[in-house]
Amino acid sequence: MLETSIFTGYVPRMLRLQSWLRRWTDPLRSRWLQRQRPRRTRPDQAPRLEVHLRLDDPYSYLLVQMLPQLDELLDPALQPLPVIIHTTPPAHWPGGLSARQWQQYALTDTVTLAQQHRFIPPPDAAPDPALVSMAGELLQRATLPEEDLLHLLENVFHMVWQNQRTKLETVHQLALSRPAHDASRVSWSAVPLVWATLDYRDRTYRGIDDFLRLTRRLKRERLLTSEPVFLIDHVEWGEHLVSDPMLLADIQAMQPVLTFYGALEDPFTYLLLAYLEQHMAGYYNLTLYFRPLPYQQRDQFDWKLAMRVAARTEVPFAPFCRPDALAAEQMAAALAQLPPEQQVSSLLGWLRAVWHEGQDAGFAPHWQRVTAALPPALMQAAGTPQALDTARQQMQQNQQQIDALGLPEQPVMELAVGDAVYRFVGLYRVWQVEVRLAATRLPDTDADIPPVDPARG
Repeated sequence: MLETSIFTGYVPRMLRLQSWLRRWTDPLRSRWLQRQRPRRTRPDQAPRLEVHLRLDDPYSYLLVQMLPQLDELLDPALQPLPVIIHTTPPAHWPGGLSARQWQQYALTDTVTLAQQHRFIPPPDAAPDPALVSMAGELLQRATLPEEDLLHLLENVFHMVWQNQRTKLETVHQLALSRPAHDASRVSWSAVPLVWATLDYRDRTYRGIDDFLRLTRRLKRERLLTSEPVFLIDHVEWGEHLVSDPMLLADIQAMQPVLTFYGALEDPFTYLLLAYLEQHMAGYYNLTLYFRPLPYQQRDQFDWKLAMRVAARTEVPFAPFCRPDALAAEQMAAALAQLPPEQQVSSLLGWLRAVWHEGQDAGFAPHWQRVTAALPPALMQAAGTPQALDTARQQMQQNQQQIDALGLPEQPVMELAVGDAVYRFVGLYRVWQVEVRLAATRLPDTDADIPPVDPARG
C-alpha cells in the first residue's frame, strides 16, 4: 500500500518537472537553434547519387520516367547513375497500414501526382507478380550503355505497369537468348524499400516529393550541366496554380470547404493551417474548419524541416514552448466553446503564441495571457472537468474517423467541392487543394480549364 501511494505521487511530480523544464528550456533552445546557420563543409569523398526502386512500387514507376532527363543533366562525376532494384517490401507500412491499404493509397496518390505533373499514370491495380518476375530476369541480363539502360528501365516499367504481357515476353525471350553477363548496370538488393528514393551523400530523398530539393542541391553544388526543368506544374509556397480570373471566379462561387485534422502538439499543424488560412482561404473563398486529434507526442519533430517549411511559408516560428497533453486538451476544450466561424482564427492566435512567442499553453498564467481576449465565462466553462472530458472524447472520435480512411500520415485534409470529397495527407500534399479546385468547375458553365491546369483525377 505504501509503495502504491509513493508511486502515484511520484508520477505527477515527474510530469510537473517535465513541464517546468520544457517551459524554461524550450524557448532558450529554439531561440539558439533559430540563430544557427548550416555550415557547408567540403566533403571528403567524391559525390555519389544512387537510385533505389521497386518494380511493384507506383512511386518508382513515376520516378523512372524522369531518370533519362536527369542523367542528361548530371555532371560526369555522378555518372554512370547507379540503379538499385529492391526485391523486398517492408514488413511494416507507413501509418500502420496493411499491405492492401498501402497499395490502394499509393495508387490513388500516384495517379493524382501523374495527372498533375504529366506523367503516364499507373493503373488502378497492382502489377501482375509474374510480369514483375519476368522484368527482373530481363534487367539482370541488361548490358546496355548507361543512356540506353535508363530508357530500357523506363520501358520495362511501362510494360509491367501497363500489363503489356506480349511485348514483355518478346523482349524477355530475346534477353534469355543471350549469354548472361556480370556487367549489368542494375544492382539488386534484398533490403526492404517502401517507395522510390534517391540517395545523395548523407541524405535520402523521396522519389517525387523531394525530387526538386535534390535538383536544387545538385545545381548549388554545380553538379548539373544546365538548368533543371522538372515537375513543370509544381507550384512553390506562396504561389497559386490558378491565375485565370474566370476560372478563379468559378471556384470561388462553388464555396469549397476544407476540414483540417491535426494534432495540436505538432508544429506542422500550426505551419500548414496558418499557410492555408493566409494564402488559400481568401484567394479561393475556401471555408476552413479544424478538428483536433489526441496527443500523440508529435512534438518530437524534425527541427530543420520545420524551420525550412516556416521560412518557405513565411509563417513566424520560434521561440516556442512545445505543448504537452494537458495543453492540447485545454486548447481543444476552449476551441469547442467557440462558434465554428471563430475557431480557426482563434486557434491560430493560440498556436502563434505557443510556436512563436514561447507561451506554455499548459501553464495557467501563460494560458490566461494567451486567451485574454475571450470572455471569462467561456474560459471558465472550458476549464471544467466535464469540458476537458468532452474534448478528449471528441478528439478520440476525430482520430477514429481518420483511422477508418486508411491514410498513412498526418495532418489529414478533406476538401469538399459540391458533392465531391477529396482527401490527402502530409506536408507535401498541401498543393492538392489547388489541384483539385483547378480540376473542378461549376455544372452550369462551359468554360474549359486552361491547358496549364489539366483535369486531374
